[in-house]
Amino acid sequence: MKDCFVPRSDDFSRHYERGTSEVISNLKNNSYKNTIIMNIQTRKIEFIQAFLQIQDEDSISRLEELLNKEREKVQLQPMSIEGFNLRINTSLSDSENDKITENSQLMSEIKQWS
Repeated sequence: MKDCFVPRSDDFSRHYERGTSEVISNLKNNSYKNTIIMNIQTRKIEFIQAFLQIQDEDSISRLEELLNKEREKVQLQPMSIEGFNLRINTSLSDSENDKITENSQLMSEIKQWS
């Protein structure tokens, strides 16, 4: 895990007060993108501070699981045209060679899962 800066409470107060005035200024200037970024940064800092107070190992494990799921989402890459065409050709070949599952059969199998 990368090192991160966790502000002391007095640093956070100064940051939060500065952030509040920046949010108001951005709203007056219709600079919503900056406002959103500022809100996200403030929320992250508040989350980190709350996280540092957690003593329950199960809660930390659940948050770690959630973080890992979010990391997996970020790592998804769009399919290339070549990969897409390869999938289409493979599917067509499977269909021609009767390597398919009928919808009704699939639905019956899914019902048995539970």
